[in-house]
Amino acid sequence: MGKRDDDRAGLTWLLAELGGRLAALGRAPVRLLFPLGQAQDVPTGFAALADALGRAVRVTYQDLGRDGSADALGAFSDSASAMKPVDLAREFLKAVRADLEALRAGSGRAPVLLLDDLHRFGPLAGELVRDCLGPQGVGTPQAPIPVIAAFVESDRPEYAGAVEALKKYLEFAPRSVRRIEVGAFVDDEERLAYQQFLLGQRVPLALSGRQDDFAHGLLNERLGGVPSRLTAEEAEGLLGQLKQFGLLEVADDTARLRALT
Repeated sequence: MGKRDDDRAGLTWLLAELGGRLAALGRAPVRLLFPLGQAQDVPTGFAALADALGRAVRVTYQDLGRDGSADALGAFSDSASAMKPVDLAREFLKAVRADLEALRAGSGRAPVLLLDDLHRFGPLAGELVRDCLGPQGVGTPQAPIPVIAAFVESDRPEYAGAVEALKKYLEFAPRSVRRIEVGAFVDDEERLAYQQFLLGQRVPLALSGRQDDFAHGLLNERLGGVPSRLTAEEAEGLLGQLKQFGLLEVADDTARLRALT
């Protein structure tokens, strides 16, 4: 959970990195992420959420080089408008379990569900955590399916209901649920985060050794301890400014080692 006054705390990037790590460990991550600029795609109803998750499941199959679809989620989405509201959460959960179990069988990998920006889901967030999540995530004791979810404890009034529901759930959640607060990097962590931000560019970069403190000051002014807050265009502009001042160089092996020590 990110805890900031705004809602650009880098959690989408963190979930993406976790998904990559899970895939490397032999899991099947299903990632429902909402990068900056795609907030309009955040679902606020079960049918829209089923559509979005169905697409995420198909992407996971593609990433794993497998053929597969999300038939149960598709069928739920098609029939959701005819269901009684009281039945939606139960039938949605059945569809999620069916498609993720099919993913497990088709890939030979245990699925993990990653959900981004729950604070944007409106009343749906409360229904999800109350009626769909349990000690086994969205799975069963025999076949657990963990869920890694992110939300921002934002003060924005449009998020108030969802945030309150999420906080209440966490207060009385099963013991298997872990809450991790995420915030901006500070002090030594901040300097390391900025070095990693530079190394993570398409052409890895490092501080040149000329006025590194000045360079860190510029980075801090723009990033505020959260390297992922910049869009690609904003990052390109910032890096261009640093290059113009001679503060960056292409990272050779020596520069990479210096950035990591």
